[in-house]
Amino acid sequence: MIRIAESARDYTTLLAIQIECIEGLTDTYTPDEIQHWVDYLKNETADRYSEYNNTVYVDDSGKIEGFISWKTTEGSSASIESLYIRNSYGGRGIGKLLLQNVEADLPGKTIHVRSTLNAQSFYERNGYIYTGKSISRAGFMISLLKKKL
Repeated sequence: MIRIAESARDYTTLLAIQIECIEGLTDTYTPDEIQHWVDYLKNETADRYSEYNNTVYVDDSGKIEGFISWKTTEGSSASIESLYIRNSYGGRGIGKLLLQNVEADLPGKTIHVRSTLNAQSFYERNGYIYTGKSISRAGFMISLLKKKL
């Protein structure tokens, strides 16, 4: 089931999911990069999600298993800040479902994504165009993508 994140308690769960996923990126980033990223997130705290729209996927027991954080920006643009699915729920189409849910709310917008390197192919399979690489706020290499809806 998909729902909107409702509380600071949800935000704490989102942060835990994001950290779990980042710690699993050992094929893409070095242990030092991963640790720096995790430390960066922990310093920001779960309040970081309050500035975004957060849509979550919950299992049958009501446990959050994945989320997408996004916001509209100037003019006809929007940005996706985060899209993470618990490692144990990967490959079930949940990321695509969350992405499609957000896209349905943003007709006519161009969505910009700052993606981890490993997730670039996920976005490309979903119609996003690679536009380059950049350095994230936490200091590691990321992919830049966009899609006009």
